[in-house]
Amino acid sequence: MISELARSPNGRQSAEIFGDALSNSLDKGADVGASVAVTVDGELVVDVWGGELRGRRFLSTAGCRAIFEEQANGVDLVLGAPLRFGIGYGLPSPDAPMSPNEHASYWGGWGGSVIVVDQDARMTVAYMMNRMEAGVVGDERGMGIVNAAYGALA
Repeated sequence: MISELARSPNGRQSAEIFGDALSNSLDKGADVGASVAVTVDGELVVDVWGGELRGRRFLSTAGCRAIFEEQANGVDLVLGAPLRFGIGYGLPSPDAPMSPNEHASYWGGWGGSVIVVDQDARMTVAYMMNRMEAGVVGDERGMGIVNAAYGALA
């Protein structure tokens, strides 16, 4: 599988390369960045609580707020979609309405994963699919879960 990634003539791969027995047996978290939602959510919950979790400080409050300092706003040259970026995350915009709240950030991944970190709502939502689909943006599976979480808060 790794050699398939390295051989790609244009840097693009089909999601099918991750469905075979070999790739399912690999420690993907270490070699291609695949993960599980509970791990990602556990890491990002620190942002929701202002940098502190269970009495231990991981990030300063100022560091958590810096996430929302806009760094870029426009068409992403890789994804070809209009995006707004803070530090390390995407920020909600009319083109990517990931949250109704000002202090929310997000990112997703190849195949359909999505993570939303919302400091105002004190909530993280992480979705990692068990079946990859082709594409990086616009997967409705994860967004359905994100929208349901916001609906539950209303």
